[in-house]
Amino acid sequence: MCGLSLKDPLHPEYTVFRCQPAASERDGNAIACHEVTRFPAQHISPIHSISLTSRHIVVIQKSQNVDVASVLGEEAKWLLTGEYGRINPFPWQPDRHTIIHLIDRKTGEKVEFETDPIMFFHMVNSFEQEPGVIISDVICYDEQLVGDGSFNDGLTGPLEELESVDQVPTGGRVRRFRLDVSTGECTWEDWKSDIRVELPCINRHVAAEKHQYSYCIQTKNGRPLLVKLDHASGKTLTWQEQDLERELPHQPVFIPSTTSDRAVSEDDGSLVCLVRNQVTNETSCVVLDAASMQEVARLHFPKGHHIPYNGHGTWLPDAVSV
Repeated sequence: MCGLSLKDPLHPEYTVFRCQPAASERDGNAIACHEVTRFPAQHISPIHSISLTSRHIVVIQKSQNVDVASVLGEEAKWLLTGEYGRINPFPWQPDRHTIIHLIDRKTGEKVEFETDPIMFFHMVNSFEQEPGVIISDVICYDEQLVGDGSFNDGLTGPLEELESVDQVPTGGRVRRFRLDVSTGECTWEDWKSDIRVELPCINRHVAAEKHQYSYCIQTKNGRPLLVKLDHASGKTLTWQEQDLERELPHQPVFIPSTTSDRAVSEDDGSLVCLVRNQVTNETSCVVLDAASMQEVARLHFPKGHHIPYNGHGTWLPDAVSV
């Protein structure tokens, strides 16, 4: 995990730590945290996600910096009037380089790389391609994000109530970074086609290892689609049974098959996704075959049990009911 420490506001720093819970929080036991490293922030930008390889932690500081004057102004306004305006506390700074921190998981030693200005929320995966060469797939934006920067901004109501499809966020481009520790060189290449996606997931068995597939939400012509990306060929595969006029899929979650050989069949498993019907406001859980992206089952929530669009989820194979 990575957090921003503001104990000394004049010298903010990031702290990277790992948690090793020895017992459930529900039992009242504290979670043991071990500090891996800390380093000066240089500029303050929110870090929404990080990724791991077998040896390293990849932390990316995007091209943003806190707008102190606007934040303090709105805080003062709230104290005086009780009203708080909608501001962007971390504005896009296209003239500021993005910094990629590569941190040794055992020693905390850090190597810094600079790259072109980007905005991002989610990293797809990172892995060590060869000794000293790290590959990171990141969903990148080279522009200010919609509204306050949230992916679901403008999607709180039915699609028919939007003024135009331009209000629906288009997602970012998958960019593959290559970090060479020996030379300090950072290079990158964009996805092979002009596809824009967000909210990625992969088979957890290949996390921190070389992956071939990821599953995302693609926005096309103002409509969010479930899509499978093949990072080797650049090909895509979408969920064909989706009702494009009514159904909005949330972030997908990959469930590996319990009988598959992951070394041979990375996409052997199921893709589950909450889907909101924009006409009835009802929510269902769709199950797809991850290899073919064909719908194999659907579970319907009780009427009136509405789940707001968007939000992260995970699969807990050992979870038990309480």
